[in-house]
Amino acid sequence: MVAKSPELRNLTSLRGIAALMVAFFHFRYFLPKMPGWMDNEIIRESYVWVDFFFILSGFILAYRYDSGTGHYGHFLRKRLARIYPLYFVTFVVAVLVAALKDHKAPDQWGSLLAHVFLIQNWGYPFTPRWNYPAWSLSCEWAAYLVFPLFLFVCRKASAKTLVVWLLVAALFCAHYWFCANVVGGNIGNINNYPLFRCFTEFALGMLGYQIRKSWEQEGSKLCDFAQGLLLVLIFFSLNSKVSDFYFVFLSFFLILVASQAKGPLTALLGSRPLYFLGEISYSVYLNQILLLIFFDTLVIHWWPSFGRWTAEVYFVLRIAALLLVSTATYVFIERTGKRWMLSPKAVWR
Repeated sequence: MVAKSPELRNLTSLRGIAALMVAFFHFRYFLPKMPGWMDNEIIRESYVWVDFFFILSGFILAYRYDSGTGHYGHFLRKRLARIYPLYFVTFVVAVLVAALKDHKAPDQWGSLLAHVFLIQNWGYPFTPRWNYPAWSLSCEWAAYLVFPLFLFVCRKASAKTLVVWLLVAALFCAHYWFCANVVGGNIGNINNYPLFRCFTEFALGMLGYQIRKSWEQEGSKLCDFAQGLLLVLIFFSLNSKVSDFYFVFLSFFLILVASQAKGPLTALLGSRPLYFLGEISYSVYLNQILLLIFFDTLVIHWWPSFGRWTAEVYFVLRIAALLLVSTATYVFIERTGKRWMLSPKAVWR
């Protein structure tokens, strides 16, 4: 859950849409036959929605820490309780699947301990042998650990809005340089300094919250219009194959105005189906690869005559299965695991 506050409800839905776009991106590499509508640049470039997650995480965590109570240790326990139960379960399943499927020790047994402690993408980049999307959780966990430093800078800067905007501009400049000179406009390779990618975007989100907090008016219809316009520009930028920096730039402002929006688009995003998609988005994100592997195994062994005419049907079945499985893991693993890890009886406390 991103936020219970009504004015932030649509951000939850946007996170769900982002998780689904990442799933569509991965579907391209696993579908035996791909529906024609997926053969476009928007889907091919949808790995960048992970960067939307990083910015949104910084924004929401700054909001929660600012409006909540408790010390940093309590905050860290809550974050670990939020992400670790499902992460660990999917990691174990991924290890079992790799062992059974390959019938031999895969090349990443040496990274097991790093994955257990969620540090696999902190330095030496391990090939994402296990559950691929979890690389971003490793980076976010690092961001949580340095969160007090980010928070200190943001709070000092918040005394003057101009200083906050100057810091935002500096981060944008650094990110633009990174995209132009280090990754050639494409930040999709998770071995290209993923911590820099995460930290700059996480910090942008935190600074964005400081800007949002300085706005007095609540629920602007102008922001609702801007939210729709920015979504159009984001999809246009993906389709145009421009530098990934522009997606990051537009996503920052999308989150900023979406947190202030009130109008028909905000009402649509706040609808129950889309909001629920946002609620289960973490499960959608972590379950997608394992489910794709499972489906591929079924198709190869039980449906060898799979034809192009069934591509759309196969795609719909996969999406339905992903949503059903993610609903189950959200209820029985995410929420249950979080309650247990935060309970007084938890051994780790």
